[in-house]
Amino acid sequence: AIGLISNALLIFLSLRFSKQNLGSYKYLIMIFACYDMYLTVLHATITPRVFNFGTVFTLHSENFPDNTWMTMIYVAAFTVPFALTNINFLHRYWAVKK
Repeated sequence: AIGLISNALLIFLSLRFSKQNLGSYKYLIMIFACYDMYLTVLHATITPRVFNFGTVFTLHSENFPDNTWMTMIYVAAFTVPFALTNINFLHRYWAVKK
């Protein structure tokens, strides 16, 4: 609930109070917030459990123990924030370079 509320607040504040000079960076912030809301709901739905075995770990869903697709979707969904972070750094680099 905290993740949904705080990200919804971030979206509201960026839409309502962001200055004009932020430009497209405002939309990048909103994409981060929307995707974080999606990950929060996905995490609550799947309820993942991680088991560590030395240097190897495994993950399975507590709510869908026989469905491997749900676990794969969950793991794949966590790669998107890394790509968004790269876009964020590129945006900042291009903005500073100007």
